[in-house]
Amino acid sequence: MTDNSEEISFNHSIGKSLEADRINRHLDNIRIQIGKHYQFICDHDGYVSADKVKNAYLGLGRKYKLLLELCDEFCKDYKTRVGVDRAIHSLLHYQTLRRDLNLFVCQNYKVKDIPLAELDQSFAEKIAAYYYYVVEQPAIEYFTEEDINSLINGKVKQQRQDRTRDMFLFCCFTGLSYADLAKLTYMTN
Repeated sequence: MTDNSEEISFNHSIGKSLEADRINRHLDNIRIQIGKHYQFICDHDGYVSADKVKNAYLGLGRKYKLLLELCDEFCKDYKTRVGVDRAIHSLLHYQTLRRDLNLFVCQNYKVKDIPLAELDQSFAEKIAAYYYYVVEQPAIEYFTEEDINSLINGKVKQQRQDRTRDMFLFCCFTGLSYADLAKLTYMTN
């Protein structure tokens, strides 16, 4: 400013000149634009950072792709291909994954969705721990002694079923996995 009697204080130019008035109107306009960008980001992303607001105001912002939004698009496209070259079981798996991601994002980030640009190693570590500790694993069912006795004494229709039952019981009594049983040979070391 050319007039030395005017100063800038509290984000406004102090003084009554035309230049001070022009500066104040410009600052008010900037403040309003920043407020609009802030509100838009709050409404669409669920959380705001100073960088997001600055980039949006400067025109550097882009439409953020959101994680759950992308999952929804994927599931929608996948569903159209079920029966053609995709299986319904896989679709159900992806829909379950989407539901679990939604719960994770809501519980851990307190937002409805999260931009892909915000995903980092910390997110990957948190989601891995979430799946390991929180997502329910199927309950393991164990055979009772009565179940095993009925297998031992039960009759089967075909000889092949008899061999399969014997291998299964062998695994039960030895603790050997099926993969290890399949590798067994008559050769000894």
